[in-house]
Amino acid sequence: MPFDRVTPILVLLPFLLSANPKVIGGERLNQLQESDEDVFSVHSPGKWAGKAGTHAPMVEIVGSNLEISVNHAAKNVDHMVTHLILLNENRKIVALEILQDGMTPKYTMRLSMVAGAKFLTPYAYCNLHGMWKGETLELPSSSREEL
Repeated sequence: MPFDRVTPILVLLPFLLSANPKVIGGERLNQLQESDEDVFSVHSPGKWAGKAGTHAPMVEIVGSNLEISVNHAAKNVDHMVTHLILLNENRKIVALEILQDGMTPKYTMRLSMVAGAKFLTPYAYCNLHGMWKGETLELPSSSREEL
């Protein structure tokens, strides 16, 4: 398996999970790679109707990079986005950021294009309102080539 940006995070994940009780567990990340069970979205907000505007993440191309963001309204550590996650069309995690306690209403992760990916779907985890899925982005064919 080729070494990629996510490998160091996944190797350290058990340590990171045990060190921070606000971090979602590896089991939840594995479940996310299998299905969208218990995942909310703009089209399916479930019990959190009205929360999609501040919880569903977005992924967009900015210049030659990707930007994943969520405009989360809460500004305290008791209610915050703790993770930004990006899955490719095979439901594999291609980017994961564990966010630090912060007082910012907009959480953003910037990264270079993902080699070989055709589609990318952003996810954000809120410690009160669960996992949220954003709209899938189809990458232009020029960015799908190996970098």
